Amino acid sequence: MENLNRLYEECKKKLNSDTLKSLHYLNNTTSNEHKCIAIRMDIQLGYIYRYDEKWLQQKLDIFLKIENIKNENFNGLLGEIRTYGELLELKTSVQMVSSIGTPSSGSDFIVLLNNEKINIEVNTPQKTGSKTTTIEISKSITELINHTMGLAVSSNAPYGYPAREKDNIQYEAVSKFSKIKSEKEGKQFKKDEISILWLDLNDPIIFMFNQLEYTTPISSFNGAISSGFIWNAFYSLKGDNIYSNYNTFSKDLIKMEFDGRFNDSYIDFVVMDFFTHKVIFENHNSKKKIPSDLYKVFFHLHNLNNQNSYLSFGNQSNLKHKINLEREMSNTIIDL
Repeated sequence: MENLNRLYEECKKKLNSDTLKSLHYLNNTTSNEHKCIAIRMDIQLGYIYRYDEKWLQQKLDIFLKIENIKNENFNGLLGEIRTYGELLELKTSVQMVSSIGTPSSGSDFIVLLNNEKINIEVNTPQKTGSKTTTIEISKSITELINHTMGLAVSSNAPYGYPAREKDNIQYEAVSKFSKIKSEKEGKQFKKDEISILWLDLNDPIIFMFNQLEYTTPISSFNGAISSGFIWNAFYSLKGDNIYSNYNTFSKDLIKMEFDGRFNDSYIDFVVMDFFTHKVIFENHNSKKKIPSDLYKVFFHLHNLNNQNSYLSFGNQSNLKHKINLEREMSNTIIDL
C-alpha cells in the first residue's frame, strides 16, 4: 500500500487520528471488502502520483489550511481523489478520452470525449448517525418464560432518521439522495452540455454494508419488502409507494410527495461507485444527444455492474418503458 501510506503520512502531519480514520481504517482492516477498497484506492493514487501529482498537492495544501477540518470535509476530499484516479485510469485505457481537466471553478472534472465536453461533479454522501431502541417481544413468546423480555435493537441509517414522524428510513434517504447537488442545476449541470453526477460511496466507516440492493426499485428479505431508495430518488414519481420492511404484519408505506430527480434535471447520468461495483443511471428524460462512444467508455470503468445499471444505449423510449413497468410493478405489490 505504498501510495495509500504516502497520502496517510502527508495528512498525518496536520490531521488528528479521528479525522484520519477514513484512511487509517482502510489500511489496517481485516475485512475483505475493506481491503478491496484500500487496494483500489492505492491504485487510484498511483495514477494521480504518476500523471498529476501537482493537482493532489494543491488540493492537500488548500485543504490542510482550513482552520476547523471536519470528518465530512476529509471524506469529501477522498471522494474527489478516488474519482480522479478512476478517470486517469480510464484515460490510459480508452483512446476516445482525449483529456481530463481539473478546473479551478465550475465542475470538479471536465472530460473531453472526441472533443465533446462532459462535466463531472463529485459528491460523497455523509452519515447522520445510528440509534438503539428497545422493543417488546410478542406475548406468545414471552408466555413461554412467564415474563416480559426487552430486546435491544440497533439500527443504522447512514442518511439520517426521518425528521417527520410519519416518514420511514427509506423515504428519508430517497428525499436526501434526490436533492444531492440540487443547487448545481443550471450551473455545473448544464442545459447544453453532458453532465454526470458521480457519487462516491466507498467510505467504510460511513457505509457499513454494500448498498447495491438499493439501486433496484424494491428488494425482499425474510418475507418483507423495502424500496431501493437510490433507484426511487431518481426514477420514482409523486404518488409512488416507498416501502420499509413491508409485510403482512407491518405495513410501513409512504407515498412519494415529489417527483424523482430525473423528472426535471440537467443531470444526464449518475455514476455510483460502491465498494466492489459501479452502477450507472441514465436520465430517461434528458433531451440531449448522447454520443454512442460514451456508452463504450462506461464499459471500461472498473467493476461496472451492467445488470443494475439503467442505460438506453441510444434508445431512450425502451429505457422509459422499462422504468415505467418497474414503477407500476412496485406500486401494485400492496394489491397482491
